[in-house]
Amino acid sequence: MGKTKLTYDDAIAKLTAIVDEIEGGGLSITALTAKVKEAMSLVRYCRSQLTEIQDDIEQIFGEEER
Repeated sequence: MGKTKLTYDDAIAKLTAIVDEIEGGGLSITALTAKVKEAMSLVRYCRSQLTEIQDDIEQIFGEEER
């Protein structure tokens, strides 16, 4: 079975869920560490997606000016 590609919206939803879990308390230090690592990975993914979109938009506007 193929792995489905993570979308920006999915990543944001996962980040929101992680924040809710952390704010809810009750996580062990090990679970907290795992959640923070997962969150950082998702943040890096979101940043890369935003950079890619920004580059695409700049290219579109650059083509319009020609």
